[in-house]
Amino acid sequence: MPTAVVTGGAGFLGSHLCEYLLDKGFRVICVDNLESGSLENLEHLRADDFVFCNHDVIEHIEVEEPVDVVYHLAALASPIDYLRQPLFSLKTGSYGTHNALGLAKFKRARFVLA
Repeated sequence: MPTAVVTGGAGFLGSHLCEYLLDKGFRVICVDNLESGSLENLEHLRADDFVFCNHDVIEHIEVEEPVDVVYHLAALASPIDYLRQPLFSLKTGSYGTHNALGLAKFKRARFVLA
């Protein structure tokens, strides 16, 4: 079974991607700090092949198991959020991408940036 990591997986788009990947037979590890995402978006994803990890992508991302693909969707979701937390938004975009790429490189996984 292939494994996918979805950063920002508790957001609107990320949660739909998690659902799609589960339907396609993936094990899904959802990484989100719930700053702009919500656990309500994930309530219907109660499968053994789904794991939620409350983690901020600004910090190093560590996954113990093999990973086949990293989908990086972590970002503040709206202009209101950008204006409310501009430095956090920049750090999520830069450090978050760096850490997600680092995970993909370490695991020799494919990387998709959205």
